[in-house]
Amino acid sequence: MKKELLLATGLFLATSGVGFADDTQVGGYVGLKTGVSNIHVNFDKRYHGYKFSDFSDGTGHLGIAAGALFKNGSIGGRAELEYLHYFEAEDKITVSDADYKYGPYKIKITGDSIFANGYFDIYPTDSVNLYLTAGLGISWLDAKLKETDLETKKNGNFSWKTGAGVMFNLLNDLSVDVGYRFTSLDSESDGDVYSHDINAGFTFKF
Repeated sequence: MKKELLLATGLFLATSGVGFADDTQVGGYVGLKTGVSNIHVNFDKRYHGYKFSDFSDGTGHLGIAAGALFKNGSIGGRAELEYLHYFEAEDKITVSDADYKYGPYKIKITGDSIFANGYFDIYPTDSVNLYLTAGLGISWLDAKLKETDLETKKNGNFSWKTGAGVMFNLLNDLSVDVGYRFTSLDSESDGDVYSHDINAGFTFKF
């Protein structure tokens, strides 16, 4: 995780705005993001002597973001605040001990996250923007055992993400964004919760 933290720090420093030339373009933007996600839970630790099978399911996500940007020639950067909601993911898991295996049980998971993201942008042409991104944030997860009253809420989990993508500038103030993110939603509990996200969205610049 140290490598990801260093990458995030470097990206934020790249967007700090120190030492820009006079021709640097500076502005703001808002964005709408959506896409598909594959949420995984790897239970790599035993809980009171029981072993849980892994969770994996595809779902969708929806988010909004707002931030500041700069461009100086063929390079640039962005710093943004992002909110993201993960829709319900559902999978069957089993629970086992030394003698028996129980289940399968249906579990459904939803989540919400807030991230501070940094971007390093490369502009090979005026209409195309390649980028690397990383972010730090907090996630709230809600896991329910279907058809029962059993519910587990994990509030305030430390989260991080990293990814890459491409932005196509349709107009001076409108862009289409397509990218991939790996998002760690929770790594502090009895299992790792993470997501592979494919994003698409619109960005409005001002």
